[in-house]
Amino acid sequence: MSHSLTKNILEIDLDRKTSVVKNRTDLSDFIGGVGLSMKLYQEFRAQKPLILSIGPLNGFFPFASKTSVFFGVKNKVYDYYIGGSLSTRIRFANLDAIVILGRSKGDIFLDIQNSEVTFLDFGIEFQSQGLPGRRSLIEFKTNKYLLDNYFRFSGSEADSFLNYKKIMGIVISGTHNFDVIDSKEYNDLYKEILTRYEFLTVKKDEFPSCSGCPVGCSKSNIGENSGNFLVHSLVGCQFAKRLYSNKDLLISCLNVLGYSYTHEDIEKYLDTLYNLKNEYIFQ
Repeated sequence: MSHSLTKNILEIDLDRKTSVVKNRTDLSDFIGGVGLSMKLYQEFRAQKPLILSIGPLNGFFPFASKTSVFFGVKNKVYDYYIGGSLSTRIRFANLDAIVILGRSKGDIFLDIQNSEVTFLDFGIEFQSQGLPGRRSLIEFKTNKYLLDNYFRFSGSEADSFLNYKKIMGIVISGTHNFDVIDSKEYNDLYKEILTRYEFLTVKKDEFPSCSGCPVGCSKSNIGENSGNFLVHSLVGCQFAKRLYSNKDLLISCLNVLGYSYTHEDIEKYLDTLYNLKNEYIFQ
């Protein structure tokens, strides 16, 4: 399995009610998450995009459990990170990012199954949509955005932006399967990461966990915003920052998944992000 040459981007046009998946080799240097979102936002800024993106470790390794939610309002940009199973569903839809462009003429739901998008009228029974056991369902309500009825991010800016878009909810189902280059090395590395609880900044508990996380911490349902560029490019949990800031471990994870990123590539990538950041006002 090699992911290093392309990024699969699902573009959804709300104005025309159309969608297309584009395989973008020109985005290969942008590892994922916030970095990929920043680059895509630069490209689609005039169409007021809502961007959901994941990183290379999502769906494969523990504690890489978030999804980047990125949008702009006036001259400011906002980056949120939501947990739950969303990043895994996007991974198994074989997508790296979903870019939602324009504005719907009326309130709608989006049903995304792999690369196919169905535009649903607001009056339908939204909770019944998607593929059972293989879906993540986000419902947007005033000042409250619930993923699978538990995980959330919220804010007045997100509320007004989504009201403008007229999106009331998104359900994402993914059915793809992936193989790894060396299953033994992958399993050994996975187990090693699971044992590194001392690197986490939260305690193990019995709350619902994000995908790939056995910790079930008391903060699992609280969305994040801003933070470490590298961790949020993966897209990892902020409570595992110390773990995935270890570049040797990160390179090992990337290599076993077939990515060809080197230490130098990561440093160059981070420099690019800091330069991009100067073009925006982050909130």
